[in-house]
Amino acid sequence: MIESGNICRNAGSAFFDFCIVKYTEGMARIASGGWLRLNFIGFFIIISIYFDMIGHIKPSTAASIPMNPSISDPRPVSVLFVCIHNSARSQMAEAFLNKYGNGRFVVESAGIEPGLLNLLVVKAMSEIGIDISTNVTKDVQTVINRGRTFDYVVTVCDETSAERCPIFPGVTTRLHWGFSDPSQLAGTDEEKLPAIRNILRAIESRVREFVAEVIH
Repeated sequence: MIESGNICRNAGSAFFDFCIVKYTEGMARIASGGWLRLNFIGFFIIISIYFDMIGHIKPSTAASIPMNPSISDPRPVSVLFVCIHNSARSQMAEAFLNKYGNGRFVVESAGIEPGLLNLLVVKAMSEIGIDISTNVTKDVQTVINRGRTFDYVVTVCDETSAERCPIFPGVTTRLHWGFSDPSQLAGTDEEKLPAIRNILRAIESRVREFVAEVIH
Protein backbone atom coordinates (compact mmCIF):
# COMPACT_ATOMS: atom_id res chain seq x y z
CA MET A 1 0.00 0.00 0.00
CA ILE A 2 2.78 2.50 0.91
CA GLU A 3 4.74 1.52 -2.20
CA SER A 4 1.67 2.02 -4.40
CA GLY A 5 0.92 5.40 -2.86
CA ASN A 6 4.46 6.67 -3.45
CA ILE A 7 4.39 5.54 -7.05
CA CYS A 8 1.03 7.29 -7.58
CA ARG A 9 2.28 10.56 -6.17
CA ASN A 10 5.42 10.58 -8.30
CA ALA A 11 4.19 8.99 -11.51
CA GLY A 12 2.75 10.71 -14.57
CA SER A 13 -0.38 9.78 -16.41
CA ALA A 14 1.41 6.83 -18.09
CA PHE A 15 1.51 5.04 -14.74
CA PHE A 16 -2.16 5.55 -13.88
CA ASP A 17 -3.21 2.05 -14.87
CA PHE A 18 -0.25 0.65 -12.97
CA CYS A 19 -1.37 2.55 -9.85
CA ILE A 20 -4.83 1.04 -10.07
CA VAL A 21 -3.42 -2.47 -10.33
CA LYS A 22 -0.96 -1.97 -7.45
CA TYR A 23 -3.65 -0.43 -5.28
CA THR A 24 -6.01 -3.31 -5.96
CA GLU A 25 -3.32 -5.83 -5.15
CA GLY A 26 -2.50 -4.04 -1.93
CA MET A 27 -6.13 -3.88 -0.87
CA ALA A 28 -6.57 -7.55 -1.68
CA ARG A 29 -3.64 -8.45 0.56
CA ILE A 30 -5.14 -6.45 3.42
CA ALA A 31 -8.53 -8.02 2.81
CA SER A 32 -7.09 -11.50 2.91
CA GLY A 33 -5.54 -10.68 6.29
CA GLY A 34 -8.97 -9.85 7.69
CA TRP A 35 -8.40 -6.11 7.99
CA LEU A 36 -11.12 -4.90 5.59
CA ARG A 37 -13.11 -5.87 2.55
CA LEU A 38 -12.11 -4.74 -0.92
CA ASN A 39 -14.46 -2.05 -2.18
CA PHE A 40 -14.73 0.79 -4.62
CA ILE A 41 -13.81 3.59 -2.19
CA GLY A 42 -10.12 3.09 -2.88
CA PHE A 43 -10.71 3.43 -6.60
CA PHE A 44 -12.18 6.91 -6.14
CA ILE A 45 -9.28 7.89 -3.87
CA ILE A 46 -6.86 6.92 -6.65
CA ILE A 47 -8.94 8.88 -9.16
CA SER A 48 -8.74 12.03 -7.00
CA ILE A 49 -4.96 11.62 -6.47
CA TYR A 50 -4.47 11.20 -10.22
CA PHE A 51 -6.39 14.31 -11.15
CA ASP A 52 -4.61 16.30 -8.47
CA MET A 53 -1.32 15.06 -9.90
CA ILE A 54 -2.17 16.38 -13.36
CA GLY A 55 -3.53 19.64 -11.98
CA HIS A 56 -7.29 19.32 -12.59
CA ILE A 57 -8.79 18.93 -9.11
CA LYS A 58 -7.60 18.46 -5.54
CA PRO A 59 -8.27 15.38 -3.42
CA SER A 60 -9.70 17.58 -0.69
CA THR A 61 -12.29 18.90 -3.11
CA ALA A 62 -13.30 15.45 -4.25
CA ALA A 63 -13.41 14.00 -0.75
CA SER A 64 -15.16 16.78 1.20
CA ILE A 65 -18.90 16.21 1.49
CA PRO A 66 -20.39 18.85 3.82
CA MET A 67 -22.72 17.41 6.44
CA ASN A 68 -24.60 20.69 6.57
CA PRO A 69 -24.64 22.82 3.39
CA SER A 70 -25.00 26.02 5.39
CA ILE A 71 -21.63 25.45 7.07
CA SER A 72 -19.55 25.42 3.89
CA ASP A 73 -21.76 27.71 1.79
CA PRO A 74 -20.27 31.23 1.92
CA ARG A 75 -23.66 32.69 1.03
CA PRO A 76 -25.56 34.02 4.07
CA VAL A 77 -28.62 32.02 5.11
CA SER A 78 -31.76 34.00 4.27
CA VAL A 79 -34.63 33.94 6.76
CA LEU A 80 -38.07 35.53 6.80
CA PHE A 81 -40.11 35.68 10.01
CA VAL A 82 -43.86 36.06 9.59
CA CYS A 83 -46.61 36.89 12.09
CA ILE A 84 -50.06 38.40 11.66
CA HIS A 85 -49.28 42.14 11.49
CA ASN A 86 -45.44 42.27 11.65
CA SER A 87 -45.98 44.34 14.79
CA ALA A 88 -44.38 42.25 17.55
CA ARG A 89 -43.30 38.59 17.36
CA SER A 90 -41.72 38.64 13.91
CA GLN A 91 -40.01 41.94 14.71
CA MET A 92 -38.50 40.44 17.87
CA ALA A 93 -37.36 37.32 16.04
CA GLU A 94 -35.72 39.38 13.30
CA ALA A 95 -33.90 41.53 15.85
CA PHE A 96 -32.63 38.52 17.81
CA LEU A 97 -31.38 36.70 14.71
CA ASN A 98 -29.52 39.83 13.66
CA LYS A 99 -28.00 39.94 17.14
CA TYR A 100 -27.00 36.29 17.47
CA GLY A 101 -26.47 35.32 13.82
CA ASN A 102 -22.79 36.35 13.69
CA GLY A 103 -23.25 37.82 10.22
CA ARG A 104 -24.27 34.44 8.78
CA PHE A 105 -27.91 35.40 8.17
CA VAL A 106 -29.83 37.89 6.06
CA VAL A 107 -33.07 38.48 7.95
CA GLU A 108 -36.42 40.09 7.21
CA SER A 109 -39.83 40.04 8.82
CA ALA A 110 -43.31 40.60 7.48
CA GLY A 111 -46.98 40.24 8.40
CA ILE A 112 -49.81 38.36 6.79
CA GLU A 113 -51.50 41.77 6.92
CA PRO A 114 -49.68 45.10 7.47
CA GLY A 115 -49.96 46.60 10.94
CA LEU A 116 -48.36 49.01 13.40
CA LEU A 117 -45.46 48.36 15.76
CA ASN A 118 -46.55 47.31 19.23
CA LEU A 119 -45.18 50.06 21.47
CA LEU A 120 -44.97 47.81 24.51
CA VAL A 121 -42.83 45.39 22.54
CA VAL A 122 -40.64 48.31 21.48
CA LYS A 123 -40.29 49.22 25.18
CA ALA A 124 -39.50 45.66 26.26
CA MET A 125 -36.84 45.31 23.56
CA SER A 126 -35.28 48.64 24.53
CA GLU A 127 -34.92 47.34 28.09
CA ILE A 128 -32.40 44.77 26.80
CA GLY A 129 -30.61 47.23 24.55
CA ILE A 130 -32.30 46.51 21.21
CA ASP A 131 -33.95 49.42 19.40
CA ILE A 132 -36.70 48.47 16.95
CA SER A 133 -38.54 51.80 17.24
CA THR A 134 -37.69 52.85 13.67
CA ASN A 135 -38.58 49.51 12.06
CA VAL A 136 -41.18 49.64 9.31
CA THR A 137 -43.89 46.98 9.17
CA LYS A 138 -44.62 45.29 5.85
CA ASP A 139 -46.85 42.56 4.51
CA VAL A 140 -45.77 39.22 3.05
CA GLN A 141 -47.15 39.96 -0.41
CA THR A 142 -44.85 42.98 -0.72
CA VAL A 143 -41.88 40.72 -0.03
CA ILE A 144 -43.07 38.17 -2.61
CA ASN A 145 -43.61 40.90 -5.20
CA ARG A 146 -39.98 41.95 -4.81
CA GLY A 147 -38.98 38.49 -6.01
CA ARG A 148 -37.12 37.60 -2.83
CA THR A 149 -36.48 33.95 -2.04
CA PHE A 150 -35.58 32.57 1.38
CA ASP A 151 -33.84 29.51 2.74
CA TYR A 152 -36.23 29.54 5.71
CA VAL A 153 -39.69 31.02 6.20
CA VAL A 154 -40.61 30.89 9.90
CA THR A 155 -44.13 31.65 11.09
CA VAL A 156 -44.21 32.83 14.71
CA CYS A 157 -47.96 33.35 15.07
CA ASP A 158 -50.58 30.79 16.07
CA GLU A 159 -50.92 27.73 13.86
CA THR A 160 -54.27 28.75 12.40
CA SER A 161 -52.94 32.11 11.28
CA ALA A 162 -49.77 30.47 9.96
CA GLU A 163 -51.88 28.52 7.48
CA ARG A 164 -52.74 31.83 5.83
CA CYS A 165 -49.11 32.48 4.99
CA PRO A 166 -48.71 32.21 1.21
CA ILE A 167 -46.39 29.83 -0.61
CA PHE A 168 -43.04 31.39 -1.42
CA PRO A 169 -41.22 30.87 -4.70
CA GLY A 170 -38.03 28.85 -4.81
CA VAL A 171 -36.75 26.12 -2.52
CA THR A 172 -37.76 27.12 0.99
CA THR A 173 -37.78 25.30 4.33
CA ARG A 174 -40.92 26.33 6.18
CA LEU A 175 -40.94 26.23 9.99
CA HIS A 176 -43.56 27.12 12.58
CA TRP A 177 -42.76 28.46 16.05
CA GLY A 178 -45.91 29.29 17.96
CA PHE A 179 -45.77 32.17 20.44
CA SER A 180 -48.50 34.06 22.28
CA ASP A 181 -49.73 37.25 20.64
CA PRO A 182 -48.79 40.35 22.69
CA SER A 183 -51.70 42.26 21.17
CA GLN A 184 -54.15 39.84 22.80
CA LEU A 185 -52.91 40.44 26.37
CA ALA A 186 -55.42 41.93 28.77
CA GLY A 187 -54.84 44.54 31.47
CA THR A 188 -52.97 47.80 31.82
CA ASP A 189 -49.63 48.43 30.12
CA GLU A 190 -47.82 47.69 33.37
CA GLU A 191 -49.70 44.42 33.67
CA LYS A 192 -48.95 43.45 30.06
CA LEU A 193 -45.21 44.15 30.20
CA PRO A 194 -44.21 41.10 32.31
CA ALA A 195 -46.05 38.80 29.90
CA ILE A 196 -44.39 40.50 26.92
CA ARG A 197 -41.00 40.01 28.54
CA ASN A 198 -41.78 36.29 28.85
CA ILE A 199 -42.68 36.11 25.17
CA LEU A 200 -39.52 38.04 24.34
CA ARG A 201 -37.34 35.59 26.28
CA ALA A 202 -39.05 32.60 24.65
CA ILE A 203 -38.41 34.00 21.16
CA GLU A 204 -34.82 34.87 22.05
CA SER A 205 -34.18 31.34 23.30
CA ARG A 206 -35.67 29.73 20.18
CA VAL A 207 -33.66 31.98 17.88
CA ARG A 208 -30.43 31.03 19.65
CA GLU A 209 -31.31 27.36 19.26
CA PHE A 210 -31.97 27.93 15.58
CA VAL A 211 -28.59 29.58 15.08
CA ALA A 212 -26.89 26.63 16.77
CA GLU A 213 -28.82 24.16 14.61
CA VAL A 214 -28.00 25.89 11.32
CA ILE A 215 -24.35 26.93 11.78
CA HIS A 216 -23.09 24.54 14.48
